This record gives sequence, structure tokens and C-alpha cells, in this order.
Amino acid sequence: DYFIHPDHIQHSIKEGEKLITNVFNKYNITIEGKRILDISGGNGQVALQLKDNGASVVLTEVNECAIKYAKQELNIDAFFYDFQKNDIIKTVTGKFDIVMLRAAIMFCEDIDNFFNKINSILKPNGLMILQYCVVPTLGTFLRTQFDDYNYRILYLPDYIIDVGKTNGFDLIKCEEEIDPDMYVFDLDRKYYLTFFRVLYECMALKKIPFQSLFPLRARYRKRYLIIMRKIE
Repeated sequence: DYFIHPDHIQHSIKEGEKLITNVFNKYNITIEGKRILDISGGNGQVALQLKDNGASVVLTEVNECAIKYAKQELNIDAFFYDFQKNDIIKTVTGKFDIVMLRAAIMFCEDIDNFFNKINSILKPNGLMILQYCVVPTLGTFLRTQFDDYNYRILYLPDYIIDVGKTNGFDLIKCEEEIDPDMYVFDLDRKYYLTFFRVLYECMALKKIPFQSLFPLRARYRKRYLIIMRKIE
């Protein structure tokens, strides 16, 4: 029921605002009059904001509670879809101007086949927007070992781009997205352990040979925004 918890609903509303500001407005992508597919779109609050801005939006999700909420509370067209078990072509109908995957590609085990199918449901010059593509970092590994529902696979952005190009897409934008928050399991925030955690991290920093904009690399989750256009 996480997706329909009031806290997560408020988080989703903020995510919709950030998506419109940091992606659609920033890169001059028109919302009004577009048909948009939001794959693994959660509770539908993001889809609702796109709809309020003049788009026709279809949502897919694997969480039944989120689907029910999107349909009944927000009047969003929502369908069950599992990357590994279902065919996106058979799940939704018609063609789309934009297909979005927000914090979702990490759950798809076969992006080669998936991108091929996305190409077939996109209109000419349609866009595929992949937001929050998580790549392997120590912070991600430390956190996800505690998660009940975990990422299935983490892709490097170059690999995602190469697979996209193989399946008929051109790269429009690839940009690193800094996660401003420590990506940690809540129990790891116990204050009496802070000294030992910081000591460990200071020792670890000396052995990690890369530069980062994030001060605590052992709690760093690196993500990318990738925008690709269907080639005609």
C-alpha cells in the first residue's frame, strides 16, 4: 500500500512538478495535445499533472493498489503491466507521442526486446524519456540489500543508449541527476552509530578513486536522465 500512503502521494505530486519543470519545460518538450504513456507510473499523480496540462495519458503499473487509486480517485486510464511477464503492445492500444519510464528501467531484464516494442508503439519522431536511471554505486548496494522489492538489474547509461540506437532511437540528451538525499535504510540513521559510520566512510573514501558531487560517497545513488527520439 506504499503507493497510496498520504506521504507518498505528496511525494508524487512534487515529482510531477519536478518532471514538468526539469524535463518538459527545460528541454522544450510540448505537453499539450500529446498522447503520453507513463510506464510504471505509480499512483497516477504525475500522470494527472500531465493531463491537467493538456495531455492524454495512459498509465501502467505492477502495483494493484496504485492502479485502483489512479482509476477511481484520479480518473486515469491505468493497466497492469509487468516487464517480465507482459507484452506492452498487448497491454495498451494505439500510438504514443511520448513514452516515459521514471525510476523504472532497473526492473526490466531485457531492454533490447523492450525498446524494440516501445519503438513500435511510438509515433514518428516520438520520444522515450527515461528518468532516474540508477547505476551501480556503493550507496545503492548498501541500501538495496534491505529492500523487500529490489532492483532487478542496474544498467550503465552508455549501455542503455547503445541498445536504444540498435532499436531505432537517436540520443537527444543524457544528463546525470544528483540525488540530494542520502540513500539509506531508515534504521541506518540511528544517531548513536553516526561516529562509527562516518569513521568507516572516511576510511573508505581514501580507497575510492573517483570524483563525486555528493559528499558521502558510501551513501551516494547516481542516476541519469536519458531522452531518445525514434528515428524515421
